[in-house]
Amino acid sequence: MFRKVILPPFFRKNIYLLVVAAWLVTLSFLINNYWSSFSSLRTVHKEMNNYVQKGEKDFNKLLQDPALKPLYQGKPIGSTWNLLAERSYFVFFY
Repeated sequence: MFRKVILPPFFRKNIYLLVVAAWLVTLSFLINNYWSSFSSLRTVHKEMNNYVQKGEKDFNKLLQDPALKPLYQGKPIGSTWNLLAERSYFVFFY
């Protein structure tokens, strides 16, 4: 019913090397995932922070633009639609 597993003589004498090698591979996998997750989290946080700050600066600069003053007052505007369409965000006036 059960087959006997026969290991080669090298592995029978040095089974501890196999156990240590498996343990080291597992340990290196865990350490690698620990460090890489923190570094990527920092990178993602930094990139998102830069993206938001860049958008805020661009939005503040857009609000200071005198070409949009007629739009604030509800008057029709001509060529400034392109100024708004080029943005990576939307602006709503009500």
